[in-house]
Formats: sequence, C-alpha cells, structure tokens
Amino acid sequence: MVIIKEGKLVIIIKIILAIVVLLLSGYGLFNPSIDMTSITLLLLGALLLTMGREEIKKEKKTVGYLLIIVAFFNIFVSVQDFLLS
Repeated sequence: MVIIKEGKLVIIIKIILAIVVLLLSGYGLFNPSIDMTSITLLLLGALLLTMGREEIKKEKKTVGYLLIIVAFFNIFVSVQDFLLS
C-alpha cells in the first residue's frame, strides 16, 4: 500500500480539480447546448477552498480567507442553481 503524505495529497487534489474545471469549462464553451455551469462552479468552489486552506497554512491569512469566502459564494451559487433549475 502506498502512503501519501498530506501535503502531496493536497497538491494532487488541487491539480485534479484544476484539470477537471478547465476541461468542463472548455467543454461548456464549445457545446453551448449543454449547461455545465453549476457543476463547474461547484468544483471551482472546491478548488478555491483547497487553495484557501493552503494559503492559510503558509501564513498568508488575508488571501486565504478571501479565497475561502469566494469559494463559499461559488458553492452557494452552484447549489442555488441546482435547486432552481
């Protein structure tokens, strides 16, 4: 069994989320008939939340808290879009 340290796991999660958000955004851009906005916003919120946590650990608290606030706003808008559509 491979043991991954916490720092490496966060980097892997951040890279995977960034790639998925980029692919979904590109797919939604070239296929306007399919609405991928709410899923993209939800994953973008998760990415920003991960980045905010990382910035707070680096003692850049202002940027970290700002990223977390924006992440919660993205997640809120995404959940609202899921519920209203």
